[in-house]
Amino acid sequence: MLSLQKKVNVDPEEPEGGAAETTYVFDATTLTAAKDKEVIEVGTTFANGYITAYGGVTKRINSSTQKVTSTEIGKSESSYFEFIVTGNANVTIETSSTGGSNTSKVALVRVSGDAKTTVSNNENIEFVTGTSKATLTYYGLGEGTYRFVSPEDTTLNRGARVYKITVVQKGGEAVVQERKAWGEVAAPVIDKISLSEDGKTINVKFTVETGYDGADSVTAVMYDAKTDEKVMNASKVDNGTATFTPSASGEYYFVVAAHRIDEEDKNSDKSENLKFVLPLAAPGNQSCNKLKAQERLFLSFTP
Repeated sequence: MLSLQKKVNVDPEEPEGGAAETTYVFDATTLTAAKDKEVIEVGTTFANGYITAYGGVTKRINSSTQKVTSTEIGKSESSYFEFIVTGNANVTIETSSTGGSNTSKVALVRVSGDAKTTVSNNENIEFVTGTSKATLTYYGLGEGTYRFVSPEDTTLNRGARVYKITVVQKGGEAVVQERKAWGEVAAPVIDKISLSEDGKTINVKFTVETGYDGADSVTAVMYDAKTDEKVMNASKVDNGTATFTPSASGEYYFVVAAHRIDEEDKNSDKSENLKFVLPLAAPGNQSCNKLKAQERLFLSFTP
């Protein structure tokens, strides 16, 4: 992630016989929310700008009290908390899985360019189960950028809850990242269009930068190629793929849009036209061979 940095004056006191020591705390219970799973805006900072939420961290509330009890980071590092150590630091993180019988993978990673290194905690905890808080501690972290994430795990495939992050830094100054200018973010590019195995769903693969330095969100729309009228929004946009399930045969094209709050949308070029034939419903008393003959699917592109 390309970003600029700026220093923030925190005016720490100088303890006797040692470097200046400052404590930064993020506490989920100090947040408010209008509803459960309300998204924290990308780039929102806490603890005097020291801790930042990226990628769409959500707030979780107690259904009885309607108060925020925790936050939730996304699976596969899709959303996370980040902080930058400029001296050295001791860190404590309270975390859990997302449900009583769920298990989540969690990690603190040090980021340097494209390289990521997992930092071991003193408790040797990699997985958390249930919603009881687990406390992870890290001592003597050196200078660098750190993220608390739920790493990719194809078996578990879920995020994790974060209740509290405490960083005690000695020396240095707090650093927060400035977001990449929207003008430097490229518009989405549509890479490939394909059908699902059953021929009912259209998958549109695209490339776009998201997260703190990119788009806050991405949407995709299907249009009628003959009238240019909007037919439908994608039913799902996730991990660079937009999914559409048309209800009728037709010739369509697609446009993917990247969005950032208070900025003009960035749209992809129109895709090639797709001639889609809706599969026939399966009659109840015909053989598989007859069905295959009748339910021919066609996928072709025209300029």
